[in-house]
Amino acid sequence: MTNLLISDQEYIDEDFKDISQNEDEIVNTRFENCTFTHCNFTESTFRKCSFFECEFSKCNLSLLNVSYSSFREVAFHECKLVGIDWTRAAWSTLNFPAALNFHHSVLNDSVFFGLYLAQCSLIECKLQAVDFSEAQCEAADFSGSDFTHATFHHTRLTGANFAWAHGYNINVLNNEVKSARFTLPEAATLLTSLGIEIIDE
Repeated sequence: MTNLLISDQEYIDEDFKDISQNEDEIVNTRFENCTFTHCNFTESTFRKCSFFECEFSKCNLSLLNVSYSSFREVAFHECKLVGIDWTRAAWSTLNFPAALNFHHSVLNDSVFFGLYLAQCSLIECKLQAVDFSEAQCEAADFSGSDFTHATFHHTRLTGANFAWAHGYNINVLNNEVKSARFTLPEAATLLTSLGIEIIDE
């Protein structure tokens, strides 16, 4: 098992495997070009940490506290990230695109309220009851994801890709959906907000 993470450190080009630090706190630590595989950080806290060009694979980060931490070009593959409030992180005023990318991961009950998610990928993920209200999701890739009970309110979805996604309830009157891509039959739900009824004979 790889050594446990320690606060007030700098890790560059490190590979962390099979770490279990649930309910632990890591403070003021920088990670650059690091990989995390089969790690468990459930209910842990990363406070004032920075992650740059890092990758998490098959990790459990549910209920992670990301207070004042920054993320740039960070990818999550087959990870569990339930109940994370991403608004607590330190988001740059420079608005870097594709700061976060998720693939085949579970993000149920998470919060992205008002965040800049342009060009981010959330591909084939479970995004049930996730709050995307007022988020900037221009050109984001949501293909194949499950949006059951997810919230979209004043969300910028211009050019976003919802191909093969399902479960979404998007009001086209209070969300920006110009040039967004959807596939049938799920796309028919977009007409609900326009008061249009689809009859399938």
